[in-house]
Parts: sequence; C-alpha cells; structure tokens
Amino acid sequence: MTGLVWTNAIAQEPPPYQVITADGTRALPVARRSGTTDFVALDALQRLFGLTMREDPRADGVVLSAGTQRVVLTSGQATVSAAGRLVSLSAPVIKDGSRWLVPIDFLRVLDPLLNRRIEIRREARLIVLDAAARYPQRVEKIALIAVAYPMKVTEPFLDAARRNDLAAFDMHTIWGHAAQVPLGSNPNPGMWMYGDNLARLRRLAPGALYSDLKASNDYVFSGTVQCPVLLVLGKRDVMTPPRAAQELHEKIPHSELKVLDLPGHGLMGEAPDATLDALVAFLAH
Repeated sequence: MTGLVWTNAIAQEPPPYQVITADGTRALPVARRSGTTDFVALDALQRLFGLTMREDPRADGVVLSAGTQRVVLTSGQATVSAAGRLVSLSAPVIKDGSRWLVPIDFLRVLDPLLNRRIEIRREARLIVLDAAARYPQRVEKIALIAVAYPMKVTEPFLDAARRNDLAAFDMHTIWGHAAQVPLGSNPNPGMWMYGDNLARLRRLAPGALYSDLKASNDYVFSGTVQCPVLLVLGKRDVMTPPRAAQELHEKIPHSELKVLDLPGHGLMGEAPDATLDALVAFLAH
C-alpha cells in the first residue's frame, strides 16, 4: 500500500525515520528539512552505529570511522570520500555550530563502512491519515493506493517474515500480483513482475519486511479526516481486496473509491497508466 499526501506550504515537524538492521529497528530523528531534503545529525548516526567521529578544524571537515574504514566529510561539499572513493550526496554537508548534518541518503555510504545493509523506513503508510487528522489546515488531499482498513496480515505471512524465511518473499510476490500476471497476460511487455519483486525483496535488510507488515497489522486509526481522499484499488487484489477498504471509505466523509479492473495489489507496476491517470485527475480537480 502506498500513500500520497498533498500539502500546502506550512512547515511541520517531520516524523523520524525507522532504521532497520539485523540488530533491530530504531528511530532516527530528522534534524532539519530543507525543501524536500531531510538532514540527520552525524552524532545521532555515531550513537546509532557505534562509530568514531573526529573533527578536522583545519580542513573544516570531520572523519567517521568503523574499524579500518573511514568516511571523510567536508562542510559545504556534496561529495564524501568513503573508503578511498568519492560518493555524491543529494545535498551538501552542513556544519551548524557544533553539529554536523548530512542528507538522509548519506546512510547508503555507511553500508560498506559497516559491512551490512541498512534500511530506512517511515512509519506505517496509513499514518498519512493521522497527519491529516492532526494537521487539517496543512493537508489538502490524500491518495492511498492498494489500501485496506484494518490492514491485517495473516499469521503465516507475519511469522515467515519474522524468521526472515524466503517463503515470506514468495507470499508477498504471488499474493501481490493479479493471477494473470505469470500466465503471459502481463499488460506491460518487457516486465518480469515476479522476478523484479523478488529481486527487490532480497535486497532488504533482515527484519525490514516484518517491520513493515507488523506496522500495518497493528495500525489503529481513530482520528477524523476532513480533506478529500482518493482510494485507488485493484479489482483482482487478494492482499487488500476492494471490499476491505469499505470501512475506511465509510469512516472518511469526503472519500472516493476508484477501482481498476486489471491489476492486483501491485497497481503501479500492473496498471501504471491507469493509476497515474486516477492520481492526476484527483489532484487536478
């Protein structure tokens, strides 16, 4: 399920990221937001991953170390030196008084430094509803794709994901697509949807899929949403079938259902044009 929030320009405190590693899930606060870029504090990363941090005042820089591996950062530069190679970031490193701030995509630099994969997530996707309930003057519209409420996950699926069993990837892939997808009737020629989905799932850090499923399974919505909401659903979806969105539709007074005939749960891959058309029409209205 994917959520899209259409907001006005009033600033609000961004929610923390969830950092998922083999050791578990921990919160990473956003220290600053500039435009669409979130910055996090280096000292927070230092504590989170047990890194060594040493400032170099002459070079106006800082060095992060883990064992023999080092990352060198310089204030005002959007490139860092990681283990002897240059890596570009989405925004320059910021020195704010005694704090050093880096864009959130800096975390991918830490993968080889720590010799493990790091996943970052937001809270459960349905949390966009809470954002609209808490900040009604800021959220103008919401679009939710492949949604249900309650979004309960079957125990075998949760258990397999908890154990990092590859069966969870198979369940996600098979149930996540309409039945016709593996039978040569894919509406998008050239795309191997099962293979693409499995490849992306195998790139996840251990525990990442379980964290997402558990957040969806446990989510409880008790607020009131007054802004227009679009629910885009797939008629052949077996994970979040259209009937499972009916309670959410009834809870939100200004909600609209759009059911697409061909896709299952993977609307953006199985019916990208129809999904995009529905979003454009809703946001432009």
